[in-house]
Amino acid sequence: MKQGRRSTQPNESFGGVYFNFGVAAAWSPFALGASLIEWHDAEQASSYTESGGAVSSWRDIILGRNYVQAIGAAQPMVSTMTNGRPAISADGVDDELTCPNMTGLPLTTAFEMWSVVQQNAAAADVSERNQVMGGNGSNTQTCRVYRSVTTGVNRAFARVGNGATSVIPTQTTTALNTIHVTRLICDLTNVTVEVDGVAGTPLAMAGVGIVGTRKRLFAGGNATPAGFWNGLGNTFMVTALLSAGEITSMYTFCNARKA
Repeated sequence: MKQGRRSTQPNESFGGVYFNFGVAAAWSPFALGASLIEWHDAEQASSYTESGGAVSSWRDIILGRNYVQAIGAAQPMVSTMTNGRPAISADGVDDELTCPNMTGLPLTTAFEMWSVVQQNAAAADVSERNQVMGGNGSNTQTCRVYRSVTTGVNRAFARVGNGATSVIPTQTTTALNTIHVTRLICDLTNVTVEVDGVAGTPLAMAGVGIVGTRKRLFAGGNATPAGFWNGLGNTFMVTALLSAGEITSMYTFCNARKA
């Protein structure tokens, strides 16, 4: 009997996974179908271009868009997290990848952002360090997920605008040290940050109004990158609002990357 194998082509049938006879393979985010809008996955080495470990381009495997960095000194590095899982590492100084547009990404509709990241900055570093951002850099027209410090502890924050105002949700239960799963939920009524499945306090905001100038990994800012991430990224995903069952499956998938 032929044994099933995991597909190396993300757009093949059955969510990119072959099956053994009568035995289903592990759940993959591809099972979300059209609700999976964007995915950068460091465990798919074919999705990034590197030379000597320095990453000049990382392709979103859903829309096929490349996030790029032409300056060698500012290129993130191929690496592994402390648990041994593949990741892309950013030095917190100037490493970042930028896509010059947000074509195909949700700008005014409900969405979620999921990440499996390792956060390395010490609490003594009180600067904001962005893992992902999208928009034009204006607080009222941008969405970003970042790490900052509250009362001497690393925490997960976000800032999301609706075109007129913005809110800053946070999660103050979990110290954002080492490896975590972060989730930002924008449902057009509230904005919420979760870390490892534990939610912060939802903040009310009507609608979302993100102006699609650019999207970044490992930094924020407008034309000039700023607020650089100090740590690593294993996976970054953008999805539509997910059902309870899909959320459970996503956490199972992401927690396996975190473990």
